[in-house]
Order: sequence, then C-alpha cells, then structure tokens
Amino acid sequence: MEPEHKNLKPLLLAAVAAVTVVAILLVFFFSGRKSASSQTIVLPEPPAPEQTESEQQPQNSLASVSCENVQSILEKSVLRPSSYHQSMQIVITSGDVQRTQTAELWVKGELVKAQITDELETKTVLADATTLYVWYDGEQEPVKLARGAGLSTDNLAGVPTYEAILSYAKSQLTQAAFVTLDEQASDCVYVSAQDGDCQQDYWVSLDSGLLCKQTMTVSGELVYLMEQTALEIFPDNDESLEGVFCLPDGTEAFSTEA
Repeated sequence: MEPEHKNLKPLLLAAVAAVTVVAILLVFFFSGRKSASSQTIVLPEPPAPEQTESEQQPQNSLASVSCENVQSILEKSVLRPSSYHQSMQIVITSGDVQRTQTAELWVKGELVKAQITDELETKTVLADATTLYVWYDGEQEPVKLARGAGLSTDNLAGVPTYEAILSYAKSQLTQAAFVTLDEQASDCVYVSAQDGDCQQDYWVSLDSGLLCKQTMTVSGELVYLMEQTALEIFPDNDESLEGVFCLPDGTEAFSTEA
C-alpha cells in the first residue's frame, strides 16, 4: 500500500495546483469586468465633414463684378471717407498742346475745398451744402453762388469723381472688373464706358473709396489723364483740417461766428 500512496501524492498536488490556477484566473476575470464596467467608454470623434470649395472661400460679391452690377456695387458698397486730403495730377492733351495741372481736394463732412493749379493760374472753390465760393489767385473778393442740386463742387473745380459712373446707361458700360492697380498699390473696381468716340476708364480704390485714376480717350487718342499722387484720411473730429476752409481774407465762411 505504501508505494500506491506515494504515486497518488504527486497527482493530488497537481490537481490542487490546477484548481488554484483556475481560481486565480476567475478572480482576475471578474475583477477586470467590474473595473471595465465602472470606466467611462470614450468613443472616437467622427471625422469633420469636408468643406466644399464654396464654403472654404469667403463670399465676395466683388469677385463677380460685371457691367450689370457694377453701378449697384459702387452705390451700395463704396463710400468716400468723411474727412480727407487728396492730391492729384491732371494732364490734358489737345493735339501737340499739353497742359498739366495739380489738384488738391480737402473734405471735412459737408465742407469742401478744391484748388486747381497750372502754369497760368490757381482756381479755388470753397463750399458747404448750400453755398459756394469761387476765386482765382490774387483775388480778395470771391464770387458767391447758391449751391443748387445741379451745381457740383467737383465739376466746377474740374476734379473727377467715381460718382460719374452712376450716370451712365448700362448699355454704355463696356467693361467692369475687380483689379489691382500696381502704381497705386490698391485694389480697385475698374469700369470702362463708351460714349460715341469717347472712352472713359475709371479706377475706384476699394481701400479709400475714392477715384484714384481716370483716363479719357477720343478716337484712340489719350486726351485726359488723372492720377492720385497722395492721400491722407483723417478720423472724425480730427483737427488736421482746422483753418483750411477759409476765404482769401482768412475768414472762415462756414464757421458758426460767420
């Protein structure tokens, strides 16, 4: 019997070891399930939807400017600054004769002063919403006029403005585009209009809201060129233009005291 007991002992030890291993595995299994059930399951975020090309690019109505909508764009989206000083050079050509002028334009709200100078004379126009004064260099007595609806300071001074584009019939507009004018380093709305043999080309700056270049061609000959040479835009209530809107004798015609 003793040998038989000796043979059974290893078998019993193996059985006990196997039961112990199974018990340990069961403990890990159930403890792992309990831990997993108490943890928050984090799902991966769904990928962001791809944007279409139209969603990726900002909407810009000027990108589709045309002869049909350019007048509406200029009227609704382009505004002159309320206070500024603009300098321009104007070259007028007639045959072999060429006349060069410098134009200075000061604007503060409804007050406008324009000064046109060439080799012969200097003309000054000073106006508010209702009254206009005109005089030439050396004159102390300006001509005073009531400023009616059809009496434009710009026209009297000979200074072109982009508002002239609004007066054309759509059938007269031949080109309209959104361009960059390199010599002015400015993004512009370009408009070309045809009136008989006369072609007018305008570049309206989107940076300043002002006309920065204009040309007139008659039968293929360039007869008029205006280019902006300097521009200062002032904040509202800025004092930089104090004392500018004066008559030849120094009187501020549109001040409260006057």
